[in-house]
Amino acid sequence: FLSDQNYVLKIVDSFRSTIATGSSHAEDDGGRKIIEIGPGPGALSRVLHQRYPNMTAIEIDQRAVKFLSEKLPALSVLEMDVLEADWAALARERGGPVSVIANLPYYIVSQVLFSLADAHESVSVAVVTMQLEVAERLCAQPRSKQYGIPSVVFQLYGHVTANFKIPPTVFYPVPKVDSALVTIDFSCPHRDLHSVSGAKLRRVVS
Repeated sequence: FLSDQNYVLKIVDSFRSTIATGSSHAEDDGGRKIIEIGPGPGALSRVLHQRYPNMTAIEIDQRAVKFLSEKLPALSVLEMDVLEADWAALARERGGPVSVIANLPYYIVSQVLFSLADAHESVSVAVVTMQLEVAERLCAQPRSKQYGIPSVVFQLYGHVTANFKIPPTVFYPVPKVDSALVTIDFSCPHRDLHSVSGAKLRRVVS
């Protein structure tokens, strides 16, 4: 969980700048197209909800849901497993592709990112904190040591940017590795995406 307010504000400001320059109009209607994944005790939610009162959060932990209902009663929270989210339906309900922000546990980052890539037509952008090593793989260039399957997949489905490095001390419990904030802009896919079969790509990378 994020425990440093300076970095909370830095992450939210980065997200705000990202969606402000996009074409999804995510800030319209009080941020109705904004979805936070895994808010936990609400470190990001408190700041986000002030700016985007019509945003939605997706949380699976019942204790976190109860805590959020007490501390942020006006926040719309969907109690569910994000890996089972119907992103197409969420986008339709909100009038267009959604913008996602997430501070995720390391063990589930890859699964969530791949699920968002699968739903790239319904998700305009994802701004996610993740292990620095994973961030470096996503952003790696061909013929570099870090270049691999994550690099290929996410640079095919969108434009990947590493925003900034995050030290372990801003989290509780304190992890043993550095993190990073990464933006995946699914509205700017690789020009060859249309010629790739998603089903065949999934078989190759699985």
